Amino acid sequence: MFDPAAASKDANRETSGKLATFIWIASGIYLFATTPHASFFSWQAALFFMVGMFAAAILLGGVFYLVVTALTTSIAKLTGPPPIAPPVAVLISFLGILLLVGQGIAGYLAARLIFNWIVA
Repeated sequence: MFDPAAASKDANRETSGKLATFIWIASGIYLFATTPHASFFSWQAALFFMVGMFAAAILLGGVFYLVVTALTTSIAKLTGPPPIAPPVAVLISFLGILLLVGQGIAGYLAARLIFNWIVA
């Protein structure tokens, strides 16, 4: 039997992993392009991108998926069944944007930390 809640959770988990991978790749391109002694054609770049993409999807994507799931569950318990008040909807939207920005910052900081460890 098809469970829409399970399908939504799977889609959210996949989206979190894809976003973490995209942030990792974009951060890596920036870091390798702006560092004079780093080269895209090196074993460090291959290690950074190949292993890092999967690790970012699993670790960073997983952590943010768990945070979003916990917040969603908590807010659903606090607000009760729909419809919810407009100020609460605005707060939920703001939290979503804040989490998205937070995932971007955390992804870049993690990429920079690993980059400095591998390339240095």
